[in-house]
Amino acid sequence: MSKLSVQKIFEKHGDEIINLRKNGMQMQEIGEKFNLKTQTVSSFLRRNNIRVRGLRNEETENKIVQLYNDGVSMREIASNFHFTQGTVRDILVNHDVHIKTNSESHRIYDINENYFNQIDTPKKAYILGLLYADGNRSSRSNTISIRLQESDKNILENIKKELNAEVPLRFIDYSNDSKRQNQFLLAISNEQIAKDLYKYGIVPRKEFKLTFPNWLDNNLLSHFIRGYLDGDGFISNNPKEKRANITGTENLLLGIKNILEEQLNIHFSIYSPHNKDTNTRTLAVAGGNQVKKFLDYLYKDADLYIERKYDRYYNMYCA
Repeated sequence: MSKLSVQKIFEKHGDEIINLRKNGMQMQEIGEKFNLKTQTVSSFLRRNNIRVRGLRNEETENKIVQLYNDGVSMREIASNFHFTQGTVRDILVNHDVHIKTNSESHRIYDINENYFNQIDTPKKAYILGLLYADGNRSSRSNTISIRLQESDKNILENIKKELNAEVPLRFIDYSNDSKRQNQFLLAISNEQIAKDLYKYGIVPRKEFKLTFPNWLDNNLLSHFIRGYLDGDGFISNNPKEKRANITGTENLLLGIKNILEEQLNIHFSIYSPHNKDTNTRTLAVAGGNQVKKFLDYLYKDADLYIERKYDRYYNMYCA
């Protein structure tokens, strides 16, 4: 992101960022909310004389206990909350949490690490599409993660089953934040999986770099696009305004647009939902017949999908 774009974010949202920090939100979460690097958020807060060291309160301590019990290391927790590892240990001890031994801390969960060697099944294509939209690749480790709202937990369980992964889901409690919904996080740390997904475009800060996967077999495209729509798409439930859209990079959306218009013979438009400095675009289709044709294509022979979006499709166009 350019310096000008960052400056505009701070000009527009600076007061909100300061208030979020004062209310205890972690800088990493603030960065994710506004598409900013944690270091950039930290520098802004320092310039405004706002504390950037970890904020220790009951809510933060409960989150730390939960993350540690879910398998997150003290080192990672300390980094995320801007505490020292000693402070994290003190919090865990004060909450009577068992401190894991070295062997316990390095337990490796079973997983099919060769799952993404090739994208050659509808389910693999769907998961790749969902990762394109909502997946995150750590810049400091081989961790691939995906967060979805609490009601979508089932799709994460299905992905775990596909990968034969024993790693537990982590519950992220936002019940004290009226602007956010509770979430579940699936985080997989595996060098081979990270390496395979990297070659498909799952890289750090990928949302600014995604390109259309021209290499994907034609019979898998609908499953890939459905996965992407589940992560970064919208289906209207207004009978008077039947439409659907997908948000992403211009290159990715142009590829999807060309494929859909060629195969379905319907019209899609691409527009910029924000200012011209951003790389984000929206691909949209409108009109009952066109939207139905598009969604019929996506959900035909579908095994994996987010149920609340499928239900919206079914109730609007199939019931």
